[in-house]
Amino acid sequence: MIGKQIIGKNFTKLLNYLFSKEGASLIGSNMMGKTPQELAVEFRSFLHLNNRVQKPVYHAALSVPQSEALSDAQWLDIGLDYLKGMGFDQNQFAIFRHTDCEHDHIHMAASRIKLNSKGTCVSDSWNYRRSEKLIEQLEEKYGLTPTVRSWEKERRSPTTGECRQLARTGETSIREQLQTVLDQATIDQPEMTVLVDRLTQQGISVRIKPTPTKEL
Repeated sequence: MIGKQIIGKNFTKLLNYLFSKEGASLIGSNMMGKTPQELAVEFRSFLHLNNRVQKPVYHAALSVPQSEALSDAQWLDIGLDYLKGMGFDQNQFAIFRHTDCEHDHIHMAASRIKLNSKGTCVSDSWNYRRSEKLIEQLEEKYGLTPTVRSWEKERRSPTTGECRQLARTGETSIREQLQTVLDQATIDQPEMTVLVDRLTQQGISVRIKPTPTKEL
């Protein structure tokens, strides 16, 4: 199963897209609305709980290989488990199934602002690594075909030059050495300051740049 995530600002734009696809269906939600306009109003009505959040929109998609097809009920269970696993256990959400391409898939629209007294915002720290680990658990739980993870692709696909270097010198490439250190340093999903300290102790200098995100 493959997962994708985007964080953005505009609920209306996202919902219009999710409803617009041919064969799109709303298969689950904890909200009253049934149209993009109604759902957008509901999402926006709770933004006041945390006015500091500039990008409250969470959009995730999950897809299975072309050889697999799931029922609405199965997709709903997977979507609920995914949202809960990513920290959206007290949040507004809507789950859509799309049949406009060969790969069976769903989309999830959720608010990052929790419906609690503090209006806590769901963190996006280590989003992609957490998602891939969660998907691996869901594949096992629901008997789905395992998908090679991004870090596994890096491990299993050394370049031709790296293979020649290993054969010639017996040493792995700098890239592979860095990947090993990073895997060890991030195994427990540390805070950024802790990660920087760990890498510095290994003689690796760190330069932090903000990650660009697309607006929805």
